[in-house]
Amino acid sequence: MKSGYDWVRGFHTSVPWCHLVWNTLNLPKTSFICWAIMHCRLLTKDRLIRMGMNVDPLCDICRVCSEDHQHLFVDCSYFLYYFKLLLDSLRLNVQPATVAHWFSNARNVPKLQKRVFGATYVALLYQIWMCRNEARVSQFVRRPEIVVQQVLNGVKLRFQRLNVSKLKHRDSVWFLSL
Repeated sequence: MKSGYDWVRGFHTSVPWCHLVWNTLNLPKTSFICWAIMHCRLLTKDRLIRMGMNVDPLCDICRVCSEDHQHLFVDCSYFLYYFKLLLDSLRLNVQPATVAHWFSNARNVPKLQKRVFGATYVALLYQIWMCRNEARVSQFVRRPEIVVQQVLNGVKLRFQRLNVSKLKHRDSVWFLSL
């Protein structure tokens, strides 16, 4: 039976970020946006220009560099500040360029912390995309502190609604301190 299922499904190589994107703590809309980011499929300005559209190439959030996936979700000074606030709130040390690698290789990090970090990171990517779209339309960028607090509150609420199985004491202390 398993071999038949595998044959129908086909054989695919696993990517290091699959558990980051398809974490059960993620909302489907955040998982989809993260998947699109990992495949460079969002309509960033560099893609719009390649499609022949006449748009200003500067990032609508920082107004300093040309907007592409690498800039918007790794190099942008606003993203780095949002990311630092998020990590400070979670008390973790991760570099944005190595998140997928860290996520797949962090064996000494408790499972709950890894899942919560993954969900908050994916939610942050989603919020960055929403901030970019708001800035594009209204020339207004939300304060990073508010965005990060929304991300944390959303993940906490999702976690509580899913009623995840019993927590170890150290995990519950860490989670309640967020």
